[in-house]
Parts: sequence; structure tokens; C-alpha cells
Amino acid sequence: MTEQKERLVYRTCPCFTNDIEGIQTWLEDLAKEGLFPQPDSRFLSVFSFRKGAPQKMRYRMEAAEKRGFWSASDGPDTDMRETFASMGWEFIDYFGNYHIYCSADSRAPELNTDPTLQAITLNTLKKEQQSAAVYAVLYPLLYSFVSHSAMSPFRMLVTAGPWLVGSIVGFLLWAFLSSLLTVIRLGRYQKRLKAGESLTQRKDWRKTSHLAKWLRLIPGTTVLMLLISLGILLNTTTARQPLDAAPENLPFVTLEEIFPGAEIQRGGTFGDYNTFVFYDTAFSSNYEWDEYGYVTQPDGTYFCIVRTEFHDTAAPWLAKLTARDHYRYEKRRHNGKRFEEEAAPETAFDTLYLFRSYGILHIIGQEGNQVFHATVQFDNPNDEPCWELWLRAMEEKLCK
Repeated sequence: MTEQKERLVYRTCPCFTNDIEGIQTWLEDLAKEGLFPQPDSRFLSVFSFRKGAPQKMRYRMEAAEKRGFWSASDGPDTDMRETFASMGWEFIDYFGNYHIYCSADSRAPELNTDPTLQAITLNTLKKEQQSAAVYAVLYPLLYSFVSHSAMSPFRMLVTAGPWLVGSIVGFLLWAFLSSLLTVIRLGRYQKRLKAGESLTQRKDWRKTSHLAKWLRLIPGTTVLMLLISLGILLNTTTARQPLDAAPENLPFVTLEEIFPGAEIQRGGTFGDYNTFVFYDTAFSSNYEWDEYGYVTQPDGTYFCIVRTEFHDTAAPWLAKLTARDHYRYEKRRHNGKRFEEEAAPETAFDTLYLFRSYGILHIIGQEGNQVFHATVQFDNPNDEPCWELWLRAMEEKLCK
């Protein structure tokens, strides 16, 4: 006769990770129903339980020693296991920053007999969670105002779409709320322990179970949003195409519109010049336009380079903030002598920034829902500031 396979039951922990009393009481309640957690069989917040005869059990959670990135993943060391086993306590599993022990002996001594010492132990965990909560808030702020990354917040929203931004915001929100609730809970535990109370008192874990479940949905939702955003990005065509394949009615000006009727010799391409990229996101239509060529006019031949990043966004406020992000990014990236502000001429644009980096002129503007960031170089026989031709042409096209 073959041995019957042991039947397992799976339960999601309905308590917060640092709810020591709640988890202890929850496990004790399940033991009375005949469900006993299996050693090293937990996945995230899901425990596997062996079915057996109902029994009165005691469960205790002990703060684990910090062991680098993986924390307490290896469980307590051999000496600690043997010491607690001699007291009648068996190690079951780890959960968050804690080790879980159980005992069927009602006379087994408590693992912690000194509440003050336990309060000091919990203080280390509390400080870690305080730092995590602060980082969850400060990191995106510092990233927004200090980072040299091109993916500043509103530019990311426009170019990458709301699903990716939502997944990032969701993760930061989850990290902040989880850490904040943990700090509050550990602070209350410390206060009680310093007053001489213990953390073995029974507690109705059902009072906070709904909040814990909803908060636990955030990381899962975040992962789902991230997968959706990656799927959208993978299905978005961002391959460069030659300028000949561009649509007729572009929302920004090209060399043909700046010099109508002139002969333009594009010659061979180098790098990404004389190509363009077009793609849509949920909040914008985007172009990356790169062209150069020799423009022959009656007064001579101009060598022209125009590189334009253009966004037709969902709302004027988003366009304005995206233009600001473009400007801040370039100012941080080309600081000091490499960044020189230029006096912007009077125009009808809602927002306009002019500056030079390495002698190359950058023009960042916003009008209504539309944003552009262009680098313009016109070399001409008369050494006139011909970039103004491009700017006036853009003004005429966008500010109708």
C-alpha cells in the first residue's frame, strides 16, 4: 500500500508583517482548527499548513539578526535553535524580520523574559523602517531635482506613458505606507514593553485584517502595471525611418518650411541625422526629428542642423511641466561654463527657454498642449543669427 500524501492547506497571513501579537494569535487560532504551519514552506505572505487534530499551541515571534540583503533568510543559527529547543520551542519559519517558534508545552518558559531588552531589540527594526519611509519620500524628490537622468517625472509620463509611472508611484506608495505603519506599531510595542507589559497577550487580529489585505494588493497591482507598461513599450514602434517616410502635415517646422522654395541637398547621413521616430503613449504623441543639409539661397549656401524632440501632450499643464523638466535636465547636465543662458526674444509662446551648451543653441518652448526641445545650428555666409528664422517659423505654426 502506498503511503497517503500529506494534505496541505494554504492561507494568506491576514496581518501586517510586524504585527507580532496579531500573527501569534492568528497561528494559535488556526492550531485550534487543526492547521499547523510547515517549516520553511512559506512564499511571501502565504503559509502552508498541515492538517491534523486540533491542538492548543503557543507561537512566538523573535526579532531576527540582520544578515545583509537577505536578512534572516537562513533562520537562526544552530546554537540559538538548540537553546530554544531545550526550552521547549521549535523553529518553524521566518517572516519579514522575525523568526517564528512554536511550542505545545503550556509550561515552556517565554523566550523573552525581559521586556526592556525586547524593546531595545525592536528599536533597531524601528530605525530601519523609519529610514525606509524617509527614503520612499526623499528619493523621488531628490531624483526629480538632482538627478541628471533624462527620465524626469513629467517627461517620463509623456514619453513612457502612465502605466510605467503608475507602477513606480505605486511601489513608492506601498514602501512608504508599509514602513510608516510599521514604525507606528513598533513604537506602540516599545511603549508597552518599557511599561513592563509583554507581547504575548491575545489580540483580535481581525480588526486590521482588511486594511492589511488592501495594502498587500498594492505591490501585486504595481507588478501588473509594470508588466502592462513593458508590453505597451515592446509593441510601440520606435524604429528610425528616413525623412522621406515622414507624414506631410508635421506639427513642427522643417527646413523646407523655413526656407520655402530653396534647394536642399541632404547628402549622406551620419549618425541619426535625416531620420525621425514617431510613437504614441496614452498622454502624448511624440517625435524625435533629426535633419541636416545644405540650403542654397540667392545670398549663399547655408549649412543647417535641426534636432527636435516634440510632444503633443494631453493637457497644457502637463506640457508646461514637461518643458520645465527638459530645461532642468539640460541645466544640470551642462552646468558651469558649459551652460550659458540666452535672452529669450518676445514671442507668443506660453513658455520659452534659450541657452547654449558647448556653443550649441538649445530652444525649449511650450504652447498649449505642445512642447518642443530643439538644437539649431545655421552656418551662413553673413554670420547672422539665423536660428531666429526657425523660431519665428515655429511660432507662426504653433501659436495660431
